[in-house]
Amino acid sequence: MYERVIGFISGILLCLAVLFLTGAAPTESPNENSALIWSNENITVTVGPQQAFKTLEAAFEWSSKRVFINGGSLTISLAAGEHILQNYDFRNMNARSVFITGPQLEGDMPRVADMTGQKAADIDFIKSKFGAWIEIRGNKIHGLALPYGLGGLDNVAIINRDTYGDGPTRYTISCGLHHSWETSETSASIRLGKVAIIGGVWGINSVGCRVVNKSDLFFAYHYNGGPMHLSSNSQYRSNFAMNHSFQAYVPNAQYGMICHDSSAWMDYNCTIQGANIAFVANGGGARIEARGAEVIDCQVVASGESGGVINIPFHTATNCDASAVNTTLELWKGYAVAHKSVYFAGARSLVNIYQSKLRNIKGDFGFYAVAGGEIFGKAVELNDYYFTKLPQGAFAYADSGSEIILDIAASSPRPDSSDRMVADNGGRIYAQGSTGVTYEPEDSGQMNQEGSLVVQ
Repeated sequence: MYERVIGFISGILLCLAVLFLTGAAPTESPNENSALIWSNENITVTVGPQQAFKTLEAAFEWSSKRVFINGGSLTISLAAGEHILQNYDFRNMNARSVFITGPQLEGDMPRVADMTGQKAADIDFIKSKFGAWIEIRGNKIHGLALPYGLGGLDNVAIINRDTYGDGPTRYTISCGLHHSWETSETSASIRLGKVAIIGGVWGINSVGCRVVNKSDLFFAYHYNGGPMHLSSNSQYRSNFAMNHSFQAYVPNAQYGMICHDSSAWMDYNCTIQGANIAFVANGGGARIEARGAEVIDCQVVASGESGGVINIPFHTATNCDASAVNTTLELWKGYAVAHKSVYFAGARSLVNIYQSKLRNIKGDFGFYAVAGGEIFGKAVELNDYYFTKLPQGAFAYADSGSEIILDIAASSPRPDSSDRMVADNGGRIYAQGSTGVTYEPEDSGQMNQEGSLVVQ
């Protein structure tokens, strides 16, 4: 008996010694206080009719009870085909270690140029590019809510039935939304690679969240909102890679990219077609960087307010018609774009359109700055345009201490278009080198040695 006790104790001590020396630990261990299971493994689970989990919601429910630490991660692999998801709020406290993936794409991502304007056919085309897609259903305001973000979403199309008011879902994806409101933290993040987001008032609504584009993104058929809304110190970044595109086909959406005290970095491969306002930056921390962007069939190209910065040098704008607006264009709740201008810089904001090419542009005003706003546009080319004549409009108007620095070559105006540059109420226009323009009022509108027009 004595020998057996000694042997049992020795066995326990030997096991403890092995654990101590090797650093080995259980791969999953329950936390009795929180009913969570902690894991340091890299786990993959599959979702589909013949898979470990029949539905994506079942996989979410299982994963919500697990926290992945010390390099552990969870990959939710979607089998080919459709995956229906009722509105779902995924609240894994370590969601940055959770990844949702579909089968690798066999062809190219959809692009704006592929769209025909026939919504049903376009959505079928988008789905055909992906091996797996998630269809959002339900009657809440969010589709897939990610208050803590997500480690990655790859090779997946998300189709929201709420396209142009066809359903009740407001957000296709929301990131950090509830988490930020409840805790005032801004730690949520999501990484996106080869993802298409279709439908909803907003494609992505981000509150205090970091959104990283690690590959190509495609948005289509959002209404009354747009592809992406960033607020409360959110960030969108495209890894500074020229081949990571932001493509948005959004006829009649209100915005292409809107930032409230947030920033978006989307240089060199951004195309937005159809939005009422392509770019909006509002607030002292708001900044949009979209060098070389392509803006097509929008109304207002860029609108800044309250210290926002929109930096879109080398961009092209084609078929943009602010004069066609029949209702008020909102920058945000209740605040409108001034005077239906194609480029607008409000209080202390900056819009940079250096060395850009503009074709078939219309509006009451082409360029309008007010209350200390600034529009900067050296070496700009403008061809085929129409702007309303004074007093309802002008080619360019600098008002109330604002500045417009515009070295522009304007050609082929439409009949009866304004060619007047106007400075008023302490506004200032620097237009040295410009061609195809005149100045108002004529008695004080002569160019001085700086190439400036100043009216006090």
